[in-house]
Amino acid sequence: MLYFSKVTLAEIDGTKVEAAIRKFAAKRHASLDLQSSATKIGTEKLFLGLENEKSIQVTRLRSTFERFLPKLIISFDKAKGFSEYRIRFSLLSNIVIAFILVAIVFNVVYLVDNQQADSDMASVFVYFFLFFFFTLVELRLTKAKLKSAIIKMTHPSS
Repeated sequence: MLYFSKVTLAEIDGTKVEAAIRKFAAKRHASLDLQSSATKIGTEKLFLGLENEKSIQVTRLRSTFERFLPKLIISFDKAKGFSEYRIRFSLLSNIVIAFILVAIVFNVVYLVDNQQADSDMASVFVYFFLFFFFTLVELRLTKAKLKSAIIKMTHPSS
């Protein structure tokens, strides 16, 4: 899979990060790309998690109102001791961004071929910037949930 960001957790102990992930993640046995992360009930769990031999992957549990946000999957490498994680889009989010980028390419080709601007060009760029904005929102929410889980693990009284 294509990871678009790598975050290093320099000042936080990797064992506390691992303990927080394990405590606040509901374990799943199927790919997180195919799992629905929407929930309608309150729970102490913050993530859905999938563990394999090399890594632990988590995605944020979302409310039904947040379904329109792109799904991000965070991967912690076990060999690196949970000191860093990588972020990628889910399969459906990858398909959406690929569709938008193909539409942009086709509109640029049409623009060059016909020497005139088309009204569809503006709408495709609006979709691209909306997707980019929603990705930033989801990224911020996911990082906040991860930080919250780590803080709850290091300071249980909070």
